[in-house]
Amino acid sequence: MLRTLHRAVLGFTLFAGLIAGSTAFAAVPRLDDEAPEQSVSGDWRGGVVSLPIGRGYSASEIRSAAFKLPQTQELINAFAARGYLRREDQDKAGSTDTLAYVLLAWEKPGVSFSSEAAMIQILSKTYFDSDAGKKVVATQAMGGVLR
Repeated sequence: MLRTLHRAVLGFTLFAGLIAGSTAFAAVPRLDDEAPEQSVSGDWRGGVVSLPIGRGYSASEIRSAAFKLPQTQELINAFAARGYLRREDQDKAGSTDTLAYVLLAWEKPGVSFSSEAAMIQILSKTYFDSDAGKKVVATQAMGGVLR
């Protein structure tokens, strides 16, 4: 199980590195205790620490779910404490059959958003855990600055 989880963490980290550049915060992916026994394709409504996954969810539904996650709240509090300003007009969210993502945009006061933007990224992904013999959902939350 640890090897499979390590692969998922590595995949999330590589994907996040492409999107975020440098990260100010990072969190170990949390496995959702409510992970289903069957395939979550198109029918995972989200859990205590995960986003809804499937093509049937709109960006606004996924974004709304992200704000309910404890790891998102931790990052929002950290960004607010640093004085960053929310840029909801730049938020992005989406989902496929196996992955859901949310990017929450923030602006550093006095710095042009186009030259430097702070972002919170939440990723939830399903993968087959060979040790458990079933699909599980892992979620990673991180914050960083794009330059």
